[in-house]
Amino acid sequence: MIVAAMLALSEVRKRLPMTIGWPMIVAAMLALSGCATTWSRVATSDADFNLDNRACQHMNTQTVPVSSVLARDYVAVYGYKRCMIEEGYTEGGIWKGYSGWRNE
Repeated sequence: MIVAAMLALSEVRKRLPMTIGWPMIVAAMLALSGCATTWSRVATSDADFNLDNRACQHMNTQTVPVSSVLARDYVAVYGYKRCMIEEGYTEGGIWKGYSGWRNE
């Protein structure tokens, strides 16, 4: 009986680090990759930028499980930037757009 309990405990120890460790690694990698980018486009109003910015954020949002009961939205950096460039914006300007973890 003691041997069976020790074997079961060793199996739990082998599996436990993988189940706890990988979400933390993924969360840390995603947290470090978020950023703010400034954008410009000729003849664009604040309302036009806000509409395009929200659309690009929405199209590139992924829900990421942070724990077994908590999930957060993450805006993929490269997808968001690609979308804004496709909408005709160039980096550097007066409007600030965010990618990475959403705080809304």
